[in-house]
Amino acid sequence: MLAARSFAELVISARRAETSPGDPFVRRRAALVASIGPVVFTAGFVWTVLALLLTPIDLYWRDILYSPAHQLMIAGTLISVICLPLANEMLEAKA
Repeated sequence: MLAARSFAELVISARRAETSPGDPFVRRRAALVASIGPVVFTAGFVWTVLALLLTPIDLYWRDILYSPAHQLMIAGTLISVICLPLANEMLEAKA
């Protein structure tokens, strides 16, 4: 968590002198950062659903751990855990 916190501070301080929290650029950048995780998760979910519809197979733990579609879903969840607080930090940064 310490590494994510320091990375968030670096991102915030990069534009602190030039922008204010109400600046549209900061809001768009925060929205982009916040949407990365859910987009990756959705791509993995759609891939999983299409794979199950087209080729019904038995689902084992090995399939969940090593399937690229499931790995995208796991990565999307982990990215959301990191990026959503980062986006909140960006919006709450004081100029």
